[in-house]
Amino acid sequence: MYEPFFLRTSRRSFIINYLIGIALLLYLLFTDAIIILPPILTYVFILLISIFFLEPEAVIFYSNYHIKEENLVEIKGVLTKKRIAIPYKSISNTLVNKSILGRIFKFGDIRVTSTSGRENSIVLKGIKHPEKALNLIEKFIGSKK
Repeated sequence: MYEPFFLRTSRRSFIINYLIGIALLLYLLFTDAIIILPPILTYVFILLISIFFLEPEAVIFYSNYHIKEENLVEIKGVLTKKRIAIPYKSISNTLVNKSILGRIFKFGDIRVTSTSGRENSIVLKGIKHPEKALNLIEKFIGSKK
């Protein structure tokens, strides 16, 4: 019996968000922007900084993925949950997509497409070490076909 493997989006995949948030925060703190800018623009800066730091946490909390012995499952939602399960025998294509930052920090997306079309595809976004997860998925695909 195989123990299910749980995946979540990695914080590594939001490195640009964190860098922009830190840059805005440093600009606001170490320049005279608070004194020079009108209060409304200061509030806009604070709102932008909050968005750049909180959006990754919301995405990480919102979706998770399960690699089970019989199928691949994507669960999205907080209050209401949307669950998509694709049995391994009906998977037609798998694809790993990594950006330059993804290659450097070892994260990427995995797209799994069902034989029934694009509406039943799952994208595992921002997964740490996507090659390992893909190897596990392909191992199950090979054993089910």
